[in-house]
Amino acid sequence: MDTSVNIVMNREKALEIELKELPDGTSPEEITNDLLEGWLTDRVVKSLELVGFDEATVTVSLI
Repeated sequence: MDTSVNIVMNREKALEIELKELPDGTSPEEITNDLLEGWLTDRVVKSLELVGFDEATVTVSLI
C-alpha cells in the first residue's frame, strides 16, 4: 500500500513536539528548519510503516 502525505506546520508547534525528545537545555536556536523537517518526516514515515504502508512519500514544510 502506498500513500502521499504533505504536512505544513508552524515552526513553533514543530519545536514544541520535537524538544520533548531532546536533552534538557537544548536551545531552539540550535535547531535548523532542515533538521526539524527531517525529524518530523522520519517520525511520520515510521508511523505510516507501523500501520502497514510500505511506500510513502512524505513532505514536511515549516511556516
